[in-house]
Amino acid sequence: MSTKISPRHEAARNFAAAGYPIFPCLPDSKRPATETGFHESTTDLDQIDKWWSVADYNVALCPEDCGWAVIDADVGSAPLVLPSTYSVRTPRGGHHYYFMGSIRSTVGKLAPHVDTRGRLGYVLVPPSIVEGKPYVATDDREPEPLPHWVHDTLDRSDRPLPGAPERIDEGGQLARARTHLAHLVELGQVAVSGRGGNSRTYRLACDLRDLGCSPEKSVELLAEIWNPACIPPWDIEDLHRLATNANSYGQNEPGAHTIAAPAEVFADAVAKLLAEPQTEAKRSRFHMEDENEMEEGKEQSWLIQNLIPAAGTVLFYGPSRSFKSFIALAIALCASTNTAFCGAQISACGPVFYGALEGQTGTKKKRRRAWKLVNGLNNKPLLNFFVGLAPHMAFAAEVQAFGDEIKRRSALVGAPPSLIVIDTLSKAMLGLDDNSATDANRFVMFCDSLVETFGCSVIAIGHTGKDTTRGHRGSGALHAGMDTVIEIKRQGETNSIEIWAQKHKDAEDGFLFATMEGKDVGGTLVFQHTTAAEHAAGTRKHDPYDRQAVGAALKALGGAVTSTVLAEALTPALASESAEERQAAIAKAARALASSARPGGPLEAYATRTGRELLWSLPSS
Repeated sequence: MSTKISPRHEAARNFAAAGYPIFPCLPDSKRPATETGFHESTTDLDQIDKWWSVADYNVALCPEDCGWAVIDADVGSAPLVLPSTYSVRTPRGGHHYYFMGSIRSTVGKLAPHVDTRGRLGYVLVPPSIVEGKPYVATDDREPEPLPHWVHDTLDRSDRPLPGAPERIDEGGQLARARTHLAHLVELGQVAVSGRGGNSRTYRLACDLRDLGCSPEKSVELLAEIWNPACIPPWDIEDLHRLATNANSYGQNEPGAHTIAAPAEVFADAVAKLLAEPQTEAKRSRFHMEDENEMEEGKEQSWLIQNLIPAAGTVLFYGPSRSFKSFIALAIALCASTNTAFCGAQISACGPVFYGALEGQTGTKKKRRRAWKLVNGLNNKPLLNFFVGLAPHMAFAAEVQAFGDEIKRRSALVGAPPSLIVIDTLSKAMLGLDDNSATDANRFVMFCDSLVETFGCSVIAIGHTGKDTTRGHRGSGALHAGMDTVIEIKRQGETNSIEIWAQKHKDAEDGFLFATMEGKDVGGTLVFQHTTAAEHAAGTRKHDPYDRQAVGAALKALGGAVTSTVLAEALTPALASESAEERQAAIAKAARALASSARPGGPLEAYATRTGRELLWSLPSS
C-alpha cells in the first residue's frame, strides 16, 4: 500500500482503528459500493485497504453498530431543541446530530424534513463528498445521550416500557436471563471483532436490563455464560462499561420485560379451570395418525399443477436480471384472478399477499397495469391482490405484524389466502447470515409457520451466487428445507426464460416446466407462455454482441470508446429496473465484450488493448 492515501481512505482507517465498523460508498455518491451495503461493515484494516485500492470511495457507517443514533435535519426543517453534541454539516446544508443510544431509521416521523438514522440505516461521514461538496464536522465534542423526547415523539413501538424495580435480580428473572444467554451461545450469536461486536454486546446488556438484571448481575452472567464464546472475549472492565451505559441509556425502564411468579400469573386461569367442567382435550399438533386417519387425509395437491404445491413452501431463484420477480408476480396475479399460468389452471383462487422489499413501486404500478392489459383485465379491479412490505426476520415484532395484517385483510375479503410471496429472501434476512444454517433454518421455519397458520402456498424469491452453476446463494439448508425449488434461467441477453422444477419433496422433479418470453408493454415487460419453436426463435433472434450490432453502435458513438461506454450503448434500459440492476447489466455486457475480443474471438478486430484497458473502434479496412 502506498504511504500516501486519500483523506477518505485515512478517515476509514481511523474509524476502524477506533472500533467503529465502516463500509465504502461509491465516489461522489451515497450508494453503497458493496453488494449488501452496511452489512459488510468492518474494522478489518486489510479489507479497508483492499476497498480503497479500487477507488477513492466515500466512508459510511451504520450508527447502531457504533452505539449511536443520528438525527438528520434538512435545510428548512422544523426547529429542534437539541443539546450540543457531535454534529456534521451535510453537502446540502443540513446537519447530522450524533447521540449515544439506539433508534430505528425513520423518514419525517420526528418532524417535517427531519429523519432518524440508526437500525437498518447508515450515514456518510466526513470527509465524504457528494455532488462535489464535503461532509464537514461542525462540532467535534463527544456525542451526548439521546434525548428522551425523541423516543416519545416517535410512534408507540419506540416508547419506553414501564419497569418493575421490585423484581430486579429475582430468581425467576435471573433464570430467564441465563436461558437467553445460553441460547445465544448455542446459536453462535456472539460478539465477533470487526462485525458489530460492540453494538451486539450493548444491545444484549439492554436486554438483560429489561429482563430484570442489575448492571452488576448483567456483568456476572455475561462473564460466566456469554463472554467465553466471544471472539475475542471482552475485558471485564469493558463489560462493566457497556452494562453501565445500558442501564443509563436503555430505551425501557429497568425490568420492563420481567414477569411475576407462575402461581401469581396463572392464579385466575387455574381457578377458572377447576371451576369449569372438563371437556375433551384439543387434538395435539403432534397427533400421531393411524392408518384409517392416513387414508382420510388429503392427497398431494397443487396450486399450479406440477409447479407450485398447495400449502407448501417454494424457493424461487435465479441470477440477477433473470426476471424471476416478473414471473413470481405473474404467478401471484394468476392465483388472485383464477387465470391460467402457462396453460396450467389455478386450483385455489383466493387472496394473494405480495411482500415486496425491493421494486415495490414497479410491482404496484407499471408491472401490475401491464399484466392486466395483456390478460384482458384492464377494466376489472383486483379484489384479491395485495402488495405491502415483507418483514425483516431479525425483528420478531415485524414478523408478528406481517401475520396480523394478512389475517386482517383475509377477514375483510372473507376468504383464506391462496399464496404469500416474499420478495426477496436476502432482504427479508437483513441482519441475519444467509450462509448460516441456523439463520437459514430460521427463515424456513418462518415460511413453514405461514403455511401452517394460513394453509396456503409460500414463495420466497432468492438469488444465485457469483457462480450460477452452484444453485441458490447461501446455506444449503434453504434448498433442503423448502418443499419445492424453482429455477428461472434467462437465455443469454434475450427476454426468453425457462422455468425449471428442480425439486419437489413429494413429486417428480428435475424437468423443464415451461418457457416464456417478455414483451415490452408500457415501459415494462410482461411474460407470456411460448411453444418450443417460439422459444428457440426467441433465443436466436437477438445477439447484442454480434459484429453487426457492435459495428452499428461504434459508428453511432464515433471515435474510440471504452468497454463500459460500448456496453452501455448495447444494453437497452428497462423502465422497471433499478439503478443497481442497470449498473450490473452494463458490467455484465462489458465482460461479454471483453471475452469476445480475445485473440481469435469474433470481435477481435474491433478492440485494441492499451495497458489494462480495451479501446473499441471500427476497423480501418
